[in-house]
Amino acid sequence: MNFLETVPAIRRIDTDRDDLFAIDVVGDVTGADAENLFGLLEAACALHSKIDVLVRLVELGGV
Repeated sequence: MNFLETVPAIRRIDTDRDDLFAIDVVGDVTGADAENLFGLLEAACALHSKIDVLVRLVELGGV
C-alpha cells in the first residue's frame, strides 16, 4: 500500500449531537493518526465547554 492508499486509523463518527465527539479506531494507530486526533479533539473542546467522548475500537492491533 502506498502513501495515497493509506486510510487513517482514527475516523470521525457523525452524530446528531454537537457536544458528542465520536470516533472509530480501526487497526494500528500511527503518529500522524494521533496528531490528527488531538487536533480534532482540540477543535471540539474549543466549540463546547463540555463534551462527551465515544470511542469505538474496531480490529485494534497490538499495543
